[in-house]
Amino acid sequence: MAQAQTQILTPEEVRKAIDQDSSYPLHDLEDLASDATSFISRRTGYDKWGEEKNPVAKHCAKLYVRQSYYGKDGYNPDYDFSFGIQGDLDDLKDLLRKRGVNVNAGQN
Repeated sequence: MAQAQTQILTPEEVRKAIDQDSSYPLHDLEDLASDATSFISRRTGYDKWGEEKNPVAKHCAKLYVRQSYYGKDGYNPDYDFSFGIQGDLDDLKDLLRKRGVNVNAGQN
């Protein structure tokens, strides 16, 4: 059986990112954390960001979670973090290139 991927954000970090109190459902926080981790892993072609606790990956995940949460009912220009997300993804890919990791696989 495959080992579960370590999430970049904890449920508590997600809760803070979307300004929710403790009554917000844990499974929804976990889903947002999982979605952010999957997105960043797909886009960078690297799936160990959660284990590394990389600060740029955490920042990117927080922006992704905010954009996903606040934009779930349609586009919300107040929560369009596309430029920040793309900038963080570019920084993460640059870091991987410096490590000699092929980042061309993660383009979805």
